[in-house]
Amino acid sequence: MGDYFRNLNNLDPHLNALVVTKLKEIQRREGRHQISINDLNEKDELELLREYCINLYREYRTLRNMFLENMHDPSRKERLHDRRN
Repeated sequence: MGDYFRNLNNLDPHLNALVVTKLKEIQRREGRHQISINDLNEKDELELLREYCINLYREYRTLRNMFLENMHDPSRKERLHDRRN
């Protein structure tokens, strides 16, 4: 299972953190010492995906707002226009 988490962490550290947190939650809830990725049920996976998608959406909105703010900056507009020419 260590390889799974190393690979997931390389692909997406945020998703990896969510999965690890969920597994630790299950471990505490059930009082088990050993737990694996197979212990995630469909409800757990859907909760993970929901939280992951919400976080992606928040990141998108932040980047979008930053972009729009820069577009309203007149000096920024000129620099963007100059790059096209």
